[in-house]
Amino acid sequence: MPLGKKKKSFITFVFLLFLSVVLFSETVENEDQSKNPLIYSETSFNKESFINKIIESYSNSCISGTRIMMETGESARYRYEYVMRKGHDKIVSLKMPYRVTWYREQDEGFIILDGKKILMEDRMKDLEDVFLEDIQKEIQDIKLTEIKYSGIPAFYMLLYLKDCTYRIILLQESMQFIRLEKETDSKLTVMLYDNLNQGNKKDFANQLSWYQDIPTETAENLVLTKDSTLTHNNMINEDTLLKDFEALLQPVIERFSVQKTEMIEFSDARAMFISMTEPQKSNPFVIVVIIHDNTINPSNSESILGKIPETYNMCQKIYDKVEINVIGSQDKSFLEEISNLMLETIEK
Repeated sequence: MPLGKKKKSFITFVFLLFLSVVLFSETVENEDQSKNPLIYSETSFNKESFINKIIESYSNSCISGTRIMMETGESARYRYEYVMRKGHDKIVSLKMPYRVTWYREQDEGFIILDGKKILMEDRMKDLEDVFLEDIQKEIQDIKLTEIKYSGIPAFYMLLYLKDCTYRIILLQESMQFIRLEKETDSKLTVMLYDNLNQGNKKDFANQLSWYQDIPTETAENLVLTKDSTLTHNNMINEDTLLKDFEALLQPVIERFSVQKTEMIEFSDARAMFISMTEPQKSNPFVIVVIIHDNTINPSNSESILGKIPETYNMCQKIYDKVEINVIGSQDKSFLEEISNLMLETIEK
């Protein structure tokens, strides 16, 4: 049953307050970690055996969790996904910026969209699959370092290939990816697990069986781009949702590193939350861009931003229906500089 307007507003407020707290708690955590370097001395290892162990562990493991996919460079994209995986078979459900599910069993890939299942001609892949293929190519160099990731023993691996560089964090015991980055001359792609659990093979089989029972249809109305971004004739695609934000964020993304992004749609506005860091500095800052459909209502903006810690500074710029908020522990002049960078793109 549809919720009433007041109830919707309350739920929205509570959710966004929680999101703001999470973003700022991550900021504080990162500041604490900067005081205690996590990376220890580089470790010696047999490269071929180590690569084989990664492939074997991946093939025999079962996991579930949520992850964030981000891409900067040629384009600025992000996806928030829920993943179930058993070996190389997997189910991936996109939650933001739109909803769609794809799954792969053996070498066959399917898209579930609007209650319809479509067999894809090409094998469905994500960044994990691309990495597992790349590490079996000719490798120029590998460097491995033992680290602590949130107190858990992990490896930080640098992998150099002819046309790209990988930076990977994986847990030592399970060899499961926590963070996976691929950088080429034209773009940087990041996959980051923000919640990872040991999977249940029976649960995976049950979920896969549910999708297998959906009748297969043709793909005449579906387009799959090279990076597995999906569009559909009857839905708002990712470019439509993000194009306004891309122009605003481009000058900032060129200068700073993106840690985490989240976009939320409302009945009268869209909000993008971006956690970023300065190059070679540990203190993050948060950008919240709100694009309103109508006149800006200050009370709505306050509910979206939530409570800001007293130790943080904030700079706010408003131009027409666009609201730019930059929040962090840095001097206000630094936050002002960032907001002005973004404001200049609107005024041009």
